[in-house]
Amino acid sequence: MGIHRGVRLLLPRTGLHREDLAWLSFVVALRAEELCARCPKGVHLEIVSLDFPLTDYRPEVAALAMDGWLRAEFDLPDIGVTCSYTGGADPYAFEWGGAEPPLRSPRFQAVVACRGGQGPTRRHRSGDTDALIDPREDRP
Repeated sequence: MGIHRGVRLLLPRTGLHREDLAWLSFVVALRAEELCARCPKGVHLEIVSLDFPLTDYRPEVAALAMDGWLRAEFDLPDIGVTCSYTGGADPYAFEWGGAEPPLRSPRFQAVVACRGGQGPTRRHRSGDTDALIDPREDRP
């Protein structure tokens, strides 16, 4: 999946839930200019698997993990991608360095509307194939 110029995100054969894909590609896009500067011939970032406990599933955590890995692997500076515990009904506060999160952006909402108006659904242990994105298809 092309993110920006030579920056590509390679997905696992089993696909990814659309929320996971949105958050992973979002944070890679935030870092794309820096990655292009460090790797002028391009860089392919392969997601081998994305495993997590379903009890506390938050797709935003995939973005945090990817940002942490990109920072360590490519010696990138901190741009304000953070999470803090605030308590309450929604106990985690995520910050994206001033960027608009993907699931609140008008573009993502338009894609959801084009797919029948249904919002994103969570991945289930049973493997809801409608909630998976086929990695062989290069979708926006």
